Amino acid sequence: MTGLTGNARSSQHAAVSDLAKRIKELRERRELSMNDLDDLCSMSEGYISRVEGGSRQALRPQTVELLAAALRSTFGYIGAGLGPPNETPPSPAHWRDTRKGVAMRVLRARGFSVELIEAAAERYGAKDETNETTSSLVANIEQEIKNPTPPDELAARAQRLLDSQERDTLAMARRAAAALEGEHGIAPTTAWGIMREVRLHKPTTDGLIDEALRLLQLQTSGKPTISDDAHARSQLEREPGKALPKKKARRR
Repeated sequence: MTGLTGNARSSQHAAVSDLAKRIKELRERRELSMNDLDDLCSMSEGYISRVEGGSRQALRPQTVELLAAALRSTFGYIGAGLGPPNETPPSPAHWRDTRKGVAMRVLRARGFSVELIEAAAERYGAKDETNETTSSLVANIEQEIKNPTPPDELAARAQRLLDSQERDTLAMARRAAAALEGEHGIAPTTAWGIMREVRLHKPTTDGLIDEALRLLQLQTSGKPTISDDAHARSQLEREPGKALPKKKARRR
């Protein structure tokens, strides 16, 4: 077999150079760093740097598809400079620049409707913050579109998730109560009692400890705690004609 002729090599080099230029221009327009684009497409570190530097001679169609979605462009424009640079059809503005968002834009470019994609992503449990690769998200959400999970299985999955979250929260509460006892000298009954008063939207062990100490300080200073305030309001509600005190903004 003979190698490429001089003209063919020159033409290939020009095509690679043009592709690299298009990717760089769109990346900078989207205000993404090369590392950002690596992560969005689940590429190895430095991959985009090599692409833009021209050291990658050819890109697989799947890679071009991911890059087009990450850059909110089209396969034709990224791969061959065809058509306008902006994605068609445009994806919803609330689809963020995350691996999940890129995967959903890939599926949008494949012709699936926004409604189908969002419903399937929710059933699958896709999250913006994930360690799953973008290609895997594309495959799994597309599978959910084509073969939706039955409702009874979704309900069982949701219950397992709730059970897991409850176990995690209880474990954090135990660690926090132990820290209140061991590090702050608080009696076990008081530590567990105050744990029942703590309400955090996304609890962490340190967060539970800090909130418990805050509530204990309020109790010892004579200021009403959340439960005291709720009790006072319920008592006043039983006595018509008395004005209710304004609720204080709850600290998080």
